[in-house]
Amino acid sequence: MPGRITIALVGFLLVGACSEPQERPLDILPSTVADSLCVAMQLPRGADEDAQYRRLESLRLLSEAGVGVIRTDILWHEVEAQEGQFNWAGYDRVISAAQEQSIRIIGLLAYGNSWAAKDTEDDPTYPPDDPQDFARHGANVAERYGTALHSLEVWNEPNLWIRFWKSVEGGADPARYAALLRATAKAIRETDASIPILFGGTFFHELPQVMPGSVSFVGDAHLADPELGQYYDGLAYHPYTNYPPQAAPESDEDFEIPLTVMAEQLRDLLQESGNGQKAIHISEVGWPIYGEVEESTQAAYLVRAHLLALAQQTQTVCWYTLRDGVVAADGGFTVAPEHAFGLVRHDYTPKAAYFALRTLNTALGASRFVSLSHLDGVYRAVFEEADESEWHALWTVGEPVDWTLQLSPGHQLVRGVSLTGEVIELTGNTVHLTASPSYYQSAP
Repeated sequence: MPGRITIALVGFLLVGACSEPQERPLDILPSTVADSLCVAMQLPRGADEDAQYRRLESLRLLSEAGVGVIRTDILWHEVEAQEGQFNWAGYDRVISAAQEQSIRIIGLLAYGNSWAAKDTEDDPTYPPDDPQDFARHGANVAERYGTALHSLEVWNEPNLWIRFWKSVEGGADPARYAALLRATAKAIRETDASIPILFGGTFFHELPQVMPGSVSFVGDAHLADPELGQYYDGLAYHPYTNYPPQAAPESDEDFEIPLTVMAEQLRDLLQESGNGQKAIHISEVGWPIYGEVEESTQAAYLVRAHLLALAQQTQTVCWYTLRDGVVAADGGFTVAPEHAFGLVRHDYTPKAAYFALRTLNTALGASRFVSLSHLDGVYRAVFEEADESEWHALWTVGEPVDWTLQLSPGHQLVRGVSLTGEVIELTGNTVHLTASPSYYQSAP
């Protein structure tokens, strides 16, 4: 791609001469709420007319909602199905189309490759025998797409060994993942030192005696390689509630862990390992339309999760996912709940969650997080714009309540907006709160 040779050479001159990659400090807070918006999804990679329509329609919806970042797989076994033979055509189409909408990519480097793993003939979720093979994939992606990338994430849910990190022995292997991350980071930085590297998003919850959660897996990876912090810039995780996600992001019932507690535990872990300056990213979070979660519930939970994450210094929050899967003849999903996480339906008609994402951006997009408080079930997140006006995002986890909003000295309410963008009529400083967040702007 034009411009990549120059960037690659600069990266080599800056980093290639060093025996070890140098750690680069990052601002751990997004500049504005808009900078934190992300959707985790797959875009059609085909060249046919239908794939082109679906690709462009997806990107149109994202752009109109104000989303500037998407997280998407760049699958090694598809790019290099045979060692040394490459096919980038599908990803070139995706990356080019995203660039036309000014959307950057969190490139998920995934997964293994059958020719690189002796224990499998056709399952790409087995990690490679030699991490250098995967590292070359990371370097190739960095060289080809560097200017289009927000960051590169190394593997998906490496602690979820049952599904994404398989081996003959079974069980998670944080030491082996640490070696893969180290090798891949070195190769990427020798190619383009400007690309942030993310520790692969881990599934937060632990399944006792089956699967380690984020805290133990990330901690054990650092124990296996005490210098691991030099090889990534941000830590990604997936704060899903217990599967299938049904509980609210604030819930601590039935073995649930509130999202704020998850983030605090990871931040403490980073501090203890000497990596407290690292950014935290949520590279997937979502709720399917399933069980007790209706469309309005999904929308409310996603926004509440996003606001709570910002309060915990989370740089990027990727909503999973854009589009529902196939709907069966009886009106249900062919694979529920996995195919029901979308912000839009299979036919691209928006759900409440899509409008909630768009409203989050139109209301808070230009502002920065200031504070979060909660009392008697009422949550209040405050954001400030450059003109010193403030936005107050408010919701309750209990019964609906009429609540008097205390404003900064000299401020008065000037605007109210519902979760999905409807104008709220103002009546003094008393506001009606429900489980669906609403936004109120005050100004001097």
